[in-house]
Amino acid sequence: MSQIILDPRDSAEFIMSQAIDVEINDAGIKKIAETVCEALRSGKISPQRFTETELHPAEANVKAIEWIFLIDTLNFSFWAEGRGNYWEVSYQGKVYSGYFALCAGVNKAIEEGLNLTDPRVFGSLKEEDILRIFCSETSTSIPMVDQRIANLKEASRVLLEKYEGSFVNCVKACGQSAKKLLSQVVLDFPSYRDEGVFEGTHGI
Repeated sequence: MSQIILDPRDSAEFIMSQAIDVEINDAGIKKIAETVCEALRSGKISPQRFTETELHPAEANVKAIEWIFLIDTLNFSFWAEGRGNYWEVSYQGKVYSGYFALCAGVNKAIEEGLNLTDPRVFGSLKEEDILRIFCSETSTSIPMVDQRIANLKEASRVLLEKYEGSFVNCVKACGQSAKKLLSQVVLDFPSYRDEGVFEGTHGI
């Protein structure tokens, strides 16, 4: 079996070249590309939209980078067992579920004085801490607590050992290259390796 690990773009190209039962709709790709470009030109979508979302950081700064990394480390698996059995978090008079419940829980903890984006802090969290920070408004708790704790401990260890306790240093080390940053994150943080094997080749 090949040990080559392809990045997302190369993975898509390889799968397209080998697939039998599915194919890429070139006309559809062109259409969506034109739609996205027009939305960018008109301002309908833009990088600024991220900071305009009420639960996201209001400014694009160092604190925002650390916040995004923490959120991304925890951002997986919000499925409920059965319709309506959702994990929900109350924050500033509103109730959120899924990804936004995650953001709400983190923001609430930070507002209450917990320096949650510090790897020394999030790397020491236990099950009871996670359940308290992401306390649910329903009978359904945040899913996969053990895996989330494992991800946090892994991220904390890597940041402290390799990046002086700050994900910003990881970003800086990649020289403003998004592709290099993707490769570095996948290399350094195993929990980010969302990969599969197709025709004997690994892809992410």
